[in-house]
Amino acid sequence: MRNVAYICSLFPTRTETFVLREVEQLTRMGWPVTCFSLRRNAEVPPDEELQAWRQKTVYPPFLFSIGLLKANFYFLCTRPLRYIQCFLALWRNTTHPHALVRSLAIFPIAVWFAGLVQKEKISRIHAHFANVPATSAWIIGRLAGVLFSFTAHAFDIFSNDYRDSLLPRKVRDADFVVCISEYNRQHLESTLASAGAPAGRLVVIHCGVDVKTTRGPAARPSVNKVPTILSIGRLTEKKGHTYLIKALSLLRTKGERFRCLIVGEGPLNSTLRAQIADLKLQECISLLGELPHQDVEALLEEADIFCLACVVAKDGDRDGIPVSLMEAMARGIPVVSTSVSGIPELVCDETGILVPERDPAALAAAIETLLGQPEYRRTLGNRARERILDGFSAEANAKKLASLFSFDVT
Repeated sequence: MRNVAYICSLFPTRTETFVLREVEQLTRMGWPVTCFSLRRNAEVPPDEELQAWRQKTVYPPFLFSIGLLKANFYFLCTRPLRYIQCFLALWRNTTHPHALVRSLAIFPIAVWFAGLVQKEKISRIHAHFANVPATSAWIIGRLAGVLFSFTAHAFDIFSNDYRDSLLPRKVRDADFVVCISEYNRQHLESTLASAGAPAGRLVVIHCGVDVKTTRGPAARPSVNKVPTILSIGRLTEKKGHTYLIKALSLLRTKGERFRCLIVGEGPLNSTLRAQIADLKLQECISLLGELPHQDVEALLEEADIFCLACVVAKDGDRDGIPVSLMEAMARGIPVVSTSVSGIPELVCDETGILVPERDPAALAAAIETLLGQPEYRRTLGNRARERILDGFSAEANAKKLASLFSFDVT
């Protein structure tokens, strides 16, 4: 039986539950998966599910520890050429200062994991994100002599702060590369073409949600007396919360009744709170911060509308296909979002409403349409769940990935 190791910058974490769902599905299919985390989480996550996976995750020793030094000395002596080549490749090809510091800091840790891969006889390493995790998988693959692959998402191939010129080399050496949307695949293909690298190993496998644990539209409670608008996402520029708040201000001016709950934490927390106060929307908009999984589930059960006003950030960062949209649609909640990145691959006229990015008036009009038409909300919700069942099931997409791993998935 073949073993696969997953490597992430930080695992497990609430903001990347798509990795956890993928690992869970592979485990249920009977294949042993070992999880590697490049960093340690100083805080113990309150979610029982995350705590359980934290106990099963392998974390590296601290920098300059004896174990780390021994592993690096071992590979320097037994595979000196590859060891030095990997180090020099990082130095020469990671041009952005921030990315370079991260890559060089992670190098000895990746070497330590290469030793563990050899010891545990792991046959493949798969990384999530095309930047530091994929670089680590590349180093491990080179030193331990195992296959490696990785999943490219969004900020790791779009954001100027995370790009590295080692990416074409990683794609060329990888067994395959997963893109989470066709939009991302086309972008990455174009990037590789300009670098003279082959793009034939790029495949599209969407992230997915566990539809078996979600209740469909028929099980949803009756409509709230005051419609509830829910938005889930980190408080960062690319999530577009500021435009949602502006849109809701327009609706409030027109006399619409609603309450909006925004779940997430991030650097724009104080800015968004100030915006809500300036617009005198404290009674109808609440910033709830980061919440445990069970609390988010309860909010999804109550929501009448889900809204995520995604934008392309100034540094080029953008969402891929937000999992929070999938989670809402799986529960039969009608969604409003923007035509950014791969979102139109999930949301269309039949399954939700899309508006241009950074357009509060269009966003307000879409939300107003749903507020005033409960039956239309139910229709969109039913179609939205069907869309998830058809193409965004975590189980089905994990089987596609496992087939690339050369697993027997009958």
